[in-house]
Order: sequence, then C-alpha cells, then structure tokens
Amino acid sequence: MSESINEDKVMLKGSRTRAMLLFILCSLAGIACFFFKFQDVYIFEILYKTLKVRILGDLLIPICIFSPPVIFVGWFYSTKIAKKGRLYEFFKEDPMFQVVMYVVATVIALMIYFQVGIEALYDQNTGVLVLEELVASALTIIPVAGAIMPLFAFYGLVNFTGAFLEPIMRPAFNVPGKSVLDCITSILTAAVAGMYLTSTLYKNKQYTVKEAVIITSSFSINSIGFCIFLVGIVGLVDKFSIIFLMYFAISFIMAAILGRIYPIKNYPDTYADGTEQTEKMRKDNCKFSGQQIKKGFEDALIAADEAGNPLLAVGRGFIEATGVTFKILPMMFVFGTIGMAIFEFTPVFDILSKPLVPIISILGVPEAGTAAVAILTGLLDIVIPVIVASGASVPSATGFFVVMVSMLQILYLSETILPMIMFGIPVKLKDVCIITILRFFIAMPFAAVCMHLLY
Repeated sequence: MSESINEDKVMLKGSRTRAMLLFILCSLAGIACFFFKFQDVYIFEILYKTLKVRILGDLLIPICIFSPPVIFVGWFYSTKIAKKGRLYEFFKEDPMFQVVMYVVATVIALMIYFQVGIEALYDQNTGVLVLEELVASALTIIPVAGAIMPLFAFYGLVNFTGAFLEPIMRPAFNVPGKSVLDCITSILTAAVAGMYLTSTLYKNKQYTVKEAVIITSSFSINSIGFCIFLVGIVGLVDKFSIIFLMYFAISFIMAAILGRIYPIKNYPDTYADGTEQTEKMRKDNCKFSGQQIKKGFEDALIAADEAGNPLLAVGRGFIEATGVTFKILPMMFVFGTIGMAIFEFTPVFDILSKPLVPIISILGVPEAGTAAVAILTGLLDIVIPVIVASGASVPSATGFFVVMVSMLQILYLSETILPMIMFGIPVKLKDVCIITILRFFIAMPFAAVCMHLLY
C-alpha cells in the first residue's frame, strides 16, 4: 500500500500540502453552502435569493420574458451568419426541435408579457404562473448551484465519500457510493441542483451512462423545504416528520427496483468518453477496509491537485450553468404553459383519469375520482396535484395519498424532465416517459399502504 501511495504522491503537480488544503477547504465550502444554516436559512437559499431579489430584482421577470427571443437571435446569428466563435460553439449542436422551442417560447413569452393573444396561455393560472414560479426560480437556482458544484465535483469530496459508501450503494442500487452526495444535494436544495451535480460528474467521467440515468431518475428527490410546502398545502404539516420518513424510504425502494428493470437496465456501463466499466471495476472497493479509505483519500488529493484555482472553477461553473439555464427556459415556457392551459381550460385530464379511478378505488383511497385527476396532473408539475387535493371537501387520507404519489413521482415535465435531458444526461425521451409512467404506477400502492397505516 505504501508503494501505491508514493506513486500517487508522484502524480501530484503541486505540493501535497497544497492539494490537502484545496481538498479540505473547498469541500468544507461546498458542504457549508448546501448543509449549513445562517439565521435558520440554508446558505444556498440565501445565495440564490440574493441573486433573485437583490441583484436581479425587478429585472428578473423581463430577463425571463426576453430570454427566448434573445436566445433565438443568438442561435440564428451564430449558426446562419457568423458560423464561428464561442457563440457558434454554444449553439452548433442544438437540434431543430430545440430551435422550434426557441421560436414558440418567444411567442408565448411575449403574449404573457403584453397580455395579448391566446388568453388560455397568458392567464394568471397558466403562463403567468409558469413565468413567476418555474422560470424565475430556474434562472436563479441553477446558476448558483452550478457555481457551487465544482467545490463538490472537482476537489476530492466525491472521491473520498465514494470510498466510504461504495459497499452500501453498489450492491443495493447499482451506483457508486459518491451518488449519496447527489441525493443529499437534492434533499437540501432542489431536485434540479442534484441533477446538475450528476450531469457534471457524468461529464467528468465519474459516472457511467447507466449510473447517471439511475441517479437522476431516482435519487433527485424533492428538497425538505419543498416537501414541507407541499404537505402544508393539503394541511398535513403536523404529520410531516412521518410523511417525509415514509417518502424517503419508499424513494430508495423504488430506486432499487427501477435500476434493475427496463428501460434503465439496458443502458450501457460506459463513461462519457466511451470507456467501458468492467465487472472488476464494479466489484472493487465493495468491502469496508482501511486500505479502501486510504485510497479514497489519495484519490481526493489527486483530484484537488488537478482541479486548479477554485475561484476560476466557481466562475466557470456559474457561467456554464447560466448558459444551460437559458436553453432550458424556452422549453419550460412551452411545455409548462401549454400543459397548465390544458389542465385549466380543457377536460383532458378528467377524461384521461377515468381508467385510474377503479385502480385507486381498489387501493382503498377515499374520493378516488379527485385523487385520480390530481395525481395525473403530477406528470406536468408537482404543485398542481396538491392544489387539486387541497379542497375543504377532500379527506385527509386522500390528500396524503396525492401528496405522497406526487413527491415520489420525481420526474415531471415542467421542472425535472427537461433539465434532465438538457443537462446532457444521455437518456432517450422515450425512456424518460417510460420511467415516469413506471414511477407513477409503482408509487401508488406504496402510497396507499402508508395511507392505511396512518388513517
């Protein structure tokens, strides 16, 4: 072991002390941002709300509104006129579908801003809601998360944590131990932040294709704060502790199931550069040992040594995440607004929910019709179902069932499915739809069992 450690020392470009300080200080800074509170508020929340309220302020909504047309003009100029430069590199791989989204989003955004055109799209409960709640939040949360992610991803914390948790996570969920960081990031900040961390690690060859799909589709669970918000809407805050524990446990059970069945099981165990993960690599470090922890520490020092100046890494992370965000916003406008308009102004969800009513009735859920409509809307957005189930006439048991299924869904169109694809996770849209439906139907019996335990 001493020989391997000495070899690792030789690999360091700078001094061992410098690498150790970078590992410790950057890791502590990343942990502090996500896990520590200042005056009872997480530092991450302080950072993104500072960007949202104090820095952008009244400019936030206009920036959101005019981002689709600016993005479209940037795409057209760089790919059709200039055909070179950084802007061209930024847009050159955009598929035509995405370009169409830029155009449609431009039309919808301007209708919302000027309150003209198709009323169903600029209504307070459709376009305006999407603008103020989804788009505005994404524009502040994702860039701040992107700035913090390098402290997690590149300075050794991932390597060190993975060495401890590999023996648990690999056999149970077919993912590395380091994936716990992605889950914790989601719990303490937002699901989209956890997804961004996963995409960063995938591109940095820390995860294989299959691992990245498993983690984003099963471990990007909702934050504690957001869960409290959802539970509060249906009036069950007094039961939040037990609800969250049930939600947390079921999420991991579902992760173990979904990672072993179609379509996820068919994804390759290859890294972003095409390198294949061997069976030996998967079995290595699956037993607790002092040697394994030492190796994790040495790998952490190597990572910190190679990462360079943390301020530059944070700046690059912020810029890259901001660029990705501006590409996501148009699709949030399109799918979020149209989806909400369908829900608010058409009977589509009432019709589609009819086949679910007998199933939910068999599960013993009161007001099965209301529950069916509510949970089906969860495929669009996580907030709509709990609003539907928050009426005074809806029994508490039904509200519990709806909020539990909605939280367990994880994948919904407006805020997680689109980022999952746009962040560069190599998953097919068809498979995302299948995984979403599987989560939907697997979650229902689990939620029903928990409901009967409480009511």
